[in-house]
Amino acid sequence: MKKFFTLALLSLLLAIGTSAQEKKTWDFSKGWSDETLANLAAGSEWTADGTSWKETGKFGSGAFVANGEPIKELAGLERSSAGLSKNNNYLLTPTTFRLNRNNMELVFPSLKNGQKLTIQGRSANGTADNRGVKGKYDYMVRVDDDKDNNIMLGGSVEGSKGTYTFVYEIQTSETGEVPVAIQMITGGIDFTLFMIDDGDEIKNTKIAYLYDGNDDAVLAALKAREASEVTPINVTSATVTAEELRGFDVTVIGASVPADNAAVAVVKDAMPFTPMLNLNANMYSAWTYGAAVEALGVGVVKSAKHALLQGANVQEADGINFIELGEGNVQAITLGDYFAGDNIPLKAMNQEGAESDEAIVHTHNEKHNGYVYAPYSANMSADLLTIYQNAITMLAESKAEITAAAKPVVKQEFKNLKTIVTIEAGRQLPKTRFFYTTDGSEPTLSSSEYTEPFILTTPSTVKAVAIAEGYNLSEVAQLAIEIHEQPKTPVIAYEQEDGKTTVTLSCESEDVQIWYNFESTATNDTLKSTKYAEPFAITMPQYVNVFAVAGKAVWSEVASQRILVKNPRVVIDVVGHFQAQQWTAENNPAGLAVANGKGMFTWGASAATMYTGEGVTETVTDPETGDEVQKTTYSPEDMREPEIVNEPGENPAWVLKSRGTCLIWQNLTAQTTNFGQDSNYNPSASTDVDPLFPISKNNIQFYKFFEGEPGNGSIETLDKYQAPLDVVVLANMQGGPLLVQVSADGTNWTTVGEIAKTGHSRMWGKYTTMYNGSDEVYVRITQEEASGGAKVFDIYIANQGEQSQALLQQLNEELVSGITDVKQAVKTTEGIYNLSGMRQNGLKTGLNIVVKDGVARKVIVK
Repeated sequence: MKKFFTLALLSLLLAIGTSAQEKKTWDFSKGWSDETLANLAAGSEWTADGTSWKETGKFGSGAFVANGEPIKELAGLERSSAGLSKNNNYLLTPTTFRLNRNNMELVFPSLKNGQKLTIQGRSANGTADNRGVKGKYDYMVRVDDDKDNNIMLGGSVEGSKGTYTFVYEIQTSETGEVPVAIQMITGGIDFTLFMIDDGDEIKNTKIAYLYDGNDDAVLAALKAREASEVTPINVTSATVTAEELRGFDVTVIGASVPADNAAVAVVKDAMPFTPMLNLNANMYSAWTYGAAVEALGVGVVKSAKHALLQGANVQEADGINFIELGEGNVQAITLGDYFAGDNIPLKAMNQEGAESDEAIVHTHNEKHNGYVYAPYSANMSADLLTIYQNAITMLAESKAEITAAAKPVVKQEFKNLKTIVTIEAGRQLPKTRFFYTTDGSEPTLSSSEYTEPFILTTPSTVKAVAIAEGYNLSEVAQLAIEIHEQPKTPVIAYEQEDGKTTVTLSCESEDVQIWYNFESTATNDTLKSTKYAEPFAITMPQYVNVFAVAGKAVWSEVASQRILVKNPRVVIDVVGHFQAQQWTAENNPAGLAVANGKGMFTWGASAATMYTGEGVTETVTDPETGDEVQKTTYSPEDMREPEIVNEPGENPAWVLKSRGTCLIWQNLTAQTTNFGQDSNYNPSASTDVDPLFPISKNNIQFYKFFEGEPGNGSIETLDKYQAPLDVVVLANMQGGPLLVQVSADGTNWTTVGEIAKTGHSRMWGKYTTMYNGSDEVYVRITQEEASGGAKVFDIYIANQGEQSQALLQQLNEELVSGITDVKQAVKTTEGIYNLSGMRQNGLKTGLNIVVKDGVARKVIVK
């Protein structure tokens, strides 16, 4: 049965909800205000990490700040200095507040006996299990269940928020307030809510209702709404200003406001600065923002999860979800350019029962002084009234202080005796525009508008401002523009030998740094490049891109050339692959990363002696000092049996073994850019990044050794592999060395390669060991010297199979012709080449290879 109501019942339906804000509540699911986001971007305390913000340092105890200002969403909470690392202790995601480290403490306002603290959260990203938090004080007693006071949070969980909820109650004999704090047992928890008692007290929503002076059911309903303070404004007899409307939490434009009334222009100006619910479709044409059209009283649902539609009865017929809005037609909207791209939770339905392009419900700037259009009809359904109710609540929550737009960023790119100037947003805001000057004068909205990068040929001062919808004019950004002479383009020279080509780079310009990379398209991105220090060898054909950078960050043009290799050794058929990312607690619950699991493979475990017997001790002479010393000799029978953890899965191919050395799994992500930068797990050089042997997330670290004994941990294959073969190891070699060994029987091992210790704190490298035998062998990586620290991300075992033979044939054909005409994953550099692959300035007498648009053709010049 359809449920339609007269306007006389509207007040009863609208009086069912509030726009409550909670008492002593920190609700992170609502996100962070524009003010907070602006301070995060402007200050040095936090840095952007995608859509989130991570703390840049270790700031000790006290309040949370950004750009020196308190973060209002965290007001009342304080950090403790306990458990902090040097950075990344806290993470502000779009909907959570994360504490990252073990033993960190978060301090709440002091409470009295009987008061309660509610916590909602889950493990970071909703993936890991057993992330723990506890109340710091004994009088913080869990009352949500019969468990102890420690909270262990798991991964994904059922429920609308996907979080676990726990409650502490203060149970103390003290008559006054007592300290309250939680402490992390294990770091990496995303909190969505903290709440003291029942939360914040309800705050009245201040609503302005614009109408023609005739009382109607909408006004009556607004007045009957709980926790609402309604001010009727008769626009036919009273003057309203945009500044006045800013004082309200929500402005409602009634359907009776005449389209030619003076208030229409005022509302248009006020719209970006105050939340607004518009029930009057005629406003769109009056504002030149669109037009009203007649539509059926049925809306096609485009986003059932949208806040405006919550609680409405979504029906389905013929594969279309819809909501009944009332008897008769309603006014839908065709949107103009101003609203282009906005959210349309509910669209109109045409006479054939299909979705049309018109908007029944339209929203704009939902999070910052939002705007909602919803239709009006004399006979409305309960569902349309629910949309009204939701709109008031949503808009009140979007109420935001009017602040300045983020200061823009002015950048310069040096070319030869000219500089390209670019202006960018300091933070992305809706409908941002930039205005600038180049003579040092202060920019205004009358200055030149920035639309694209521009070129300056003389030293200048560029000043710029930004303006965005709903924001005031920004502070002035300023940059002194410099003019420099561009370095000469570097020259690529090479010398070919069997199996390798040695590349030498040079530049005519002085005082420059030459960089090179192997990207498939020419690029001068230093994050993808390596500093040139000396000639380097390549063993496989590569695209080499070279550029020079002068002291003032002046880039040369990029020289790009395909460098070939005679008789390259091609070994790319991967027959075995060890990935540390597989060795997780979820895949191997009895082994790695589980407290009280396999002893040698657990964080916090101590190394053990590798011997079980006492051995034979005798007095011998030290050959270097001549002193008599005690020496203990052990037989194989004295060794303890190795502890073993198999690779997770039904058919393990790898195994970890240890007779006392600790091997631990680490949750670390290796990077593939920032070559040579030891600040993170970056590659040491561009040659380490090989698409045929990519690096995985996480690693196994050779960790602790028993004092006075050699290392004895290993990563071994459970299967044999036919030689000849290559063993490719991707590892951080702060500790080491690592030995690459093979064995025919799995007992007697022969060292075929050694990976030396580099001393790099975090950088990783690619290390290839060739074994040219003809037998079938087991392979292992081990560390015999007592110095832990090496971190192994991947081990590849590769041979010369079908893929290797096919690529070798292709490369040989390329060497003969000078350029390949076979489609590859990389883009061929355009240009003219000789048969040796050397790039030429133009066509030469004889056979030329011309490459254009990725296609190679032969051109003969007689």
